[in-house]
Amino acid sequence: MFALRIDIDSRYGLRNGVPPLLDILRKHDIPAAFCVVMGGESGVIDVLKHRGGKAGLGGGVSIPKKEIVRMLLRPKNFAEENVELLQRIPKEGHTLGVHAWKHRAWTRSLDTIPVKEHMRMATEKYRGLFGKKPAHFVSPGFRVNRQVLEGLDELGYAYASDLPEEIPFRPEAHGHVFQHVQVPVTLKADDTSPLFEYYSKKGWRNEKVVHRILMQVLERDKKNELATVYLHDVFEGTVKPQIVDQFLRGIKKEGVRVTTFEKLAREGKKHVRRVLNDN
Repeated sequence: MFALRIDIDSRYGLRNGVPPLLDILRKHDIPAAFCVVMGGESGVIDVLKHRGGKAGLGGGVSIPKKEIVRMLLRPKNFAEENVELLQRIPKEGHTLGVHAWKHRAWTRSLDTIPVKEHMRMATEKYRGLFGKKPAHFVSPGFRVNRQVLEGLDELGYAYASDLPEEIPFRPEAHGHVFQHVQVPVTLKADDTSPLFEYYSKKGWRNEKVVHRILMQVLERDKKNELATVYLHDVFEGTVKPQIVDQFLRGIKKEGVRVTTFEKLAREGKKHVRRVLNDN
């Protein structure tokens, strides 16, 4: 069983990467779970405030330098200024959720920022822009603590995609079972990077990257195991959309069963797994 998640991290990626990804998804008739940062870009003040940590494999290199400079000096709330484009996502049969308030603050400073306030701001911004509450939350960098899990329940999220497992489940921590469902991403690099980006950065040809990931999906599908994959708006959308096209063509050609994160969340309510033992 295969499902796809797409994270929208930047203004450049939203404007230049999401449209071709939507066209590819429509071409192959495959649904995806999109999640967008609701607080916009991190300007120079945020960059100085939230330092350290890992920049990730992409490291911003696929975004033009001119755009990076503009972002630092004049940061934009790209969800707010591109509502019409974002509305295209659910109109074309996909889901649209929240990818935190500020990506950099979450990945670099989760232990020091007011986590629940950031989650509340992101949720209210989504509600204000789209007229309904979001159902899906994705933590940047898969970074989670107890406050995140508590915030998900308090804000009424139905599901998230933050914790590792093999099946969808409701998390339990210190004897408390949370109400939301975690739908894990089962296929990602050891450093949690998307596999498309991870293998491409090794210098592999597109065909080799597609073959490797497709084989991983097929292996899991044949064993009735969940094969969930994620990618980003910038790298896969603006730099390597052809790799996504080839991969999804293979998914359809091989007859892989396709589902959605939303459906998996409904099925995961009956499963409970203990998490965060050291928090």
